Amino acid sequence: MVNVVLVCAAVVSVPACVFSLMVMAGSRQEAKRMKALDETGVLVQARLVHLVPFGNRGTAHVRYEFPGLNGETARYDTGVTAYPVHVVDETYPLVHHPRNVKSVYQGTRAAVRTERRAQEGFMKGAGWIACFFFLTGGLSITALVL
Repeated sequence: MVNVVLVCAAVVSVPACVFSLMVMAGSRQEAKRMKALDETGVLVQARLVHLVPFGNRGTAHVRYEFPGLNGETARYDTGVTAYPVHVVDETYPLVHHPRNVKSVYQGTRAAVRTERRAQEGFMKGAGWIACFFFLTGGLSITALVL
């Protein structure tokens, strides 16, 4: 009976550790993007120019226009939920990277900082979970060998 539990712990720990490492990698990339937006991002008031109503996915497709590099008009397409209500020709805050207008976050700089802290927390949590499952797998394999 003990061997069955140890084998199950060893088998479960491998995919759980790999999944935690994948989550950690994604959170690291997003935290890096949020750090760049937090340090050098430009807050602009973007105008909502296009709104496609909600379909089967539960999100609406919107297009924002805002002043980009060299005075050009930049566009940002995304999906939004029902709340808060979005109205065509209203302005909404966007933070974009000064040299890359495709790196955009919908919200204020305070929201960017909050999102950055959240992503860093996800990264730390995923690291702890990966360590836990790695140690669990190692201990169970060691116990099986002994």
